[in-house]
Amino acid sequence: MLAYVSSFANASGGHLIIGICAEKGIPKQISGLQIADIDREISRLENMTRDGIEPRISGLNIHSVRIDSLFIIIIFIPQSFALPHIVKYKNHNKFYSRNSNGKCLLDVGEIRNLFNVSETAIERVRFFRTERLSMIVSGQTPIQLEHYPKLVLHVIPPHHI
Repeated sequence: MLAYVSSFANASGGHLIIGICAEKGIPKQISGLQIADIDREISRLENMTRDGIEPRISGLNIHSVRIDSLFIIIIFIPQSFALPHIVKYKNHNKFYSRNSNGKCLLDVGEIRNLFNVSETAIERVRFFRTERLSMIVSGQTPIQLEHYPKLVLHVIPPHHI
């Protein structure tokens, strides 16, 4: 399970659905899971992902859907900018990503590339922030701002990084 979660975070994010039968990545049937204490199971999965993947994946969300007496567990894994994530669980130290065939192991070049992508994204955000604050301080904004104290919130959509 950790390999799948880290592969989504190292790629473009996504949802991992547990309790659905699939063939070659295509859902075929809702089988569901018989779980006595779903809250306890979600807590176990959260602890496993927190302790078994480094660095931790920010924004990961686990919830369940009840269908009759069975459950489906849905794990939302956001695209991460703290790349790459490694699975470190019971002497299992590997990097994964995703391609059209699903989860795959990363080679040294791909791991190096993810480190570079992560650093580039961080530098681009820092540059954007510095440039925008400089424009505000120098009064070069599209709308003239008053000289009162200001609160500046920068929202950067992931596809712009």
